[in-house]
Amino acid sequence: MTTLSKTAVFQYQTVNYTLLLILLIGAVFALYSPLTPSCYYSDLGITCPSCGLTRDFKSILQGAKAPFINPASPYYFAAFSCLILSRVTAIIRLKYRRKTNGLIRFEGVVVGLIALCLLLARL
Repeated sequence: MTTLSKTAVFQYQTVNYTLLLILLIGAVFALYSPLTPSCYYSDLGITCPSCGLTRDFKSILQGAKAPFINPASPYYFAAFSCLILSRVTAIIRLKYRRKTNGLIRFEGVVVGLIALCLLLARL
């Protein structure tokens, strides 16, 4: 079983904290911002596959039961949630353990779950 050096743990934690901060800022902005950006593709008359995701994410975060603008929104939101939870879990795991085998398997499972969510969004 391989262990990570202190430098590698520090770098991995720095990346995880940065990603977590960016994701949480995006979620807080979507939840509390009075502004909801409009899709510039629709202004040009082009069909956009991600049209309505911001408004749907805001609705999901607020707990609204309104119908989704984009039917794929729950799958994208699930992928987004997996990403946030995986960063928190990775930070906690690295704080208490430095074994890489479990962390590599964990990251593989997370990538698989996110890929599954994105695949389901395409169906």
